[in-house]
Amino acid sequence: MECDICREDFDQAERTPKNVPCGHTVCLRCLQRNQKKECPTCRKAFTSSPTDLPTSLIALRTIGRLRDARVPRGWCPDCRTAATPRCWDDHDVLATKAALRRHLRADVLQQAAGQLPGLRDQCQELEVLLTLLTAESWDLTLRDGSNVLTGTVRNAGEPLVKAVWLVLAAKAALAKQQVAVNTVSIKQEAEPHPQTNDDEDTLLVENVHFSPAAREQEERGASPPPATANPCRAAAVAATPPRPAGRPPRAAASPHHSARKQPPAGGLPDLARELDVRGRDTTSPTAKEAVLRDAPGVARLFGVDCDEDPAWSLQLLLHAAPTLEHLSVNYPRAEHLHALQGMPLLRRLEVQCPDSALDKDPPLFSQQCELGHRGLQWLNVWNLPRVTLQTLLRAHGRSLETLELYVGTAGEDDWPWSCGDLHVLLLRSDLRALKRLVLRRWHCSHELADCNRQRSAARRVLAAAVEVLCELCDKVWNEGV
Repeated sequence: MECDICREDFDQAERTPKNVPCGHTVCLRCLQRNQKKECPTCRKAFTSSPTDLPTSLIALRTIGRLRDARVPRGWCPDCRTAATPRCWDDHDVLATKAALRRHLRADVLQQAAGQLPGLRDQCQELEVLLTLLTAESWDLTLRDGSNVLTGTVRNAGEPLVKAVWLVLAAKAALAKQQVAVNTVSIKQEAEPHPQTNDDEDTLLVENVHFSPAAREQEERGASPPPATANPCRAAAVAATPPRPAGRPPRAAASPHHSARKQPPAGGLPDLARELDVRGRDTTSPTAKEAVLRDAPGVARLFGVDCDEDPAWSLQLLLHAAPTLEHLSVNYPRAEHLHALQGMPLLRRLEVQCPDSALDKDPPLFSQQCELGHRGLQWLNVWNLPRVTLQTLLRAHGRSLETLELYVGTAGEDDWPWSCGDLHVLLLRSDLRALKRLVLRRWHCSHELADCNRQRSAARRVLAAAVEVLCELCDKVWNEGV
């Protein structure tokens, strides 16, 4: 609720809602700024001092319920994001509307309107502008560090939308490129063969990706190509990147890397439909071919270490993709994560990224699950880049019921070892089906007071029935994929 005079939200401090005798409700600050003892709305006089006027209990109860259901509204200019509890203590936080007014003053909009006519002459690639103007719709991904904004703009002949395309064509240096989208055909008892679809028109600019092809294919009823947030970046990994100096041995490089029982030697159990790669010989090409032959038809695939042989690991995932329901994957590269979107039955997923290989160029997931994908129900994530995690959660927000996230409490370390604004990530992820959130603390910061604040903030932005637990405080053991 907001004051009708200053348009700022009521609170229990300087903007306390006060009942004026005439019946209007005005914040305390507006009443105190008025030199006359009269209602700023109707100008009727009153005799009491503003502080002695009765407080609107109805308004306080309403804003109390709203505060419990959302993150406090505020913008931190220092962090350039929605204010966190730490921002309110350490930075000069602005009210959201005040921050917006500062950036979008009336004269700014007037100046922008005056500059539009001259932009057409600044467009060096007129074909790019025509492409923007004539397509039925565009899927947009705007990316800036840890922030990712996604959406769809439809060309409905609106002048304002046309102006947006004009600004982008003139100011964003868009360039039209032909992007080959590669798929791999999968057959039982046969080697995978690369197959290339028709080229896809894509407009690319740094921090912006437009791709109309997938939406057009969906509207025609055709099967879309394998989803990739930015196909120009989805190149095959030819060799394993060097591991960081001082990385712990593989057996200790993940929270529960060897906790699962190994299958009996000699092959895949017929009835279990389960394949644990760590229990198989993968030291020679012949041994790897044997594992690939066992992959089609499995429902549970464990222990896939993608960094040892990225190309072979990708083949293994693609062989198992059509029937896979449970998957545990370690050290993934971008192409391995993109392969997840081609697993229509996948319900349980464990992803561990000990080497931080994805941090330099984090991959993005499509805004929604691919057509025919049932969506994840259970997810366990360790050290996935924050922007990648957020797009993954948004893609499965309507089906995900359990999220086990390795994340620390507020501190000085980088994500995910410390995190003071977990509630912001959860709020932006739109987790509509979530029932249980478990905060894992392996190698992460954990202070009891910060943990209590973190869990309380998480509960405020999630549905009331969601169970929010800490691995250490609530003694929650890892159940495994």
